[in-house]
Amino acid sequence: MLALGAVKRNTGYALVGLALLALGLWRVQAIREPVPPFRETRFLMDTAVTVQVAAADSEEARKWAEEAFREIGRLEGLMGEGGTIPLSQGWTRMTEEVAYVLRRSQHFAELTGGAFDVTVGPLSRLWGFVGGTPHLPDLAKVRRVLASVGYRGLEVLGDSVKGEGKGMLLDLGGAAKGYAVDRAVEVLEGAGVRGGLVEAGGDLRFFGKKADGQPWRIALAHPRRPGKLIYLKDVGLPAVATSGDYQRFFWKGGRRYHHILDPHTGYPARGAVSATAWARTTLDADILSTAFFVLGPEEGIALAERLSDVEGLVIYERGGKLFARCSSGLIGKVDLRGTGISLETGEAP
Repeated sequence: MLALGAVKRNTGYALVGLALLALGLWRVQAIREPVPPFRETRFLMDTAVTVQVAAADSEEARKWAEEAFREIGRLEGLMGEGGTIPLSQGWTRMTEEVAYVLRRSQHFAELTGGAFDVTVGPLSRLWGFVGGTPHLPDLAKVRRVLASVGYRGLEVLGDSVKGEGKGMLLDLGGAAKGYAVDRAVEVLEGAGVRGGLVEAGGDLRFFGKKADGQPWRIALAHPRRPGKLIYLKDVGLPAVATSGDYQRFFWKGGRRYHHILDPHTGYPARGAVSATAWARTTLDADILSTAFFVLGPEEGIALAERLSDVEGLVIYERGGKLFARCSSGLIGKVDLRGTGISLETGEAP
């Protein structure tokens, strides 16, 4: 991984998926000129969270950024440590916000045939990606734990939930950060802030304009070349999230094992190396980036095409080479020149 100082600066872009050596995480890092009045990064929800506020007065900006961080901290307490919540076989009442995230998660679980599934918690723990040290588990244990995974075994009625089987564990890691970013942005907008950007572990949402009156610009980090950027034109959607096999992983027997687990197999999904989703809310983008990754380029982009106010880009590897497939709304807005990534059609998007 690269240290922050090794990354090219003054690009005028916010980066999705930049490696930060000090935290060992992949995140969004705004590196632009001129510098906004206030920008701060803290560690919340098990990841790096950055808030940028475009305001004329730096003290005013600091005050509202603090409110945004406070809101994310509040949600961290609601969503559970590491985003996991034990699920009982009896009805359990949740806060309205947790119930909302679960209802939205179930909505997309149905749409994706379970490619996104919040009941994947037992697998996340078995692999050590939640509450442990990442490792390759025994096949027999994976098969046993799979019996406790499946979105159809989760019932959500209003603000109450229950599980049909024993040992079910909700993993909100693919949704909680996105919702927290949305809420932080709503806090800033409600305060009358003219522009801002909030990012948490690869989930980003912006509004208004930068301090110099220019629009926010987003670039994606290359999934295999640290420091290399994939430049984007304005997509027309304020929220974006990326899921990648380079974010949290370990090597075993010369193979990369990452944290994006396929709920159907119990093993890391192998159809993509990176998946990015654009949507109206970061919650939806967060969920969909995971779903696109698990579904792979063909099914993932087909799903993006069926949904309104959604765009998708999936980068995948075949025969040691990188390829990409994108939804129609991204044609002409993604610059793959010099990245070593070929659009599946052989044309530049």
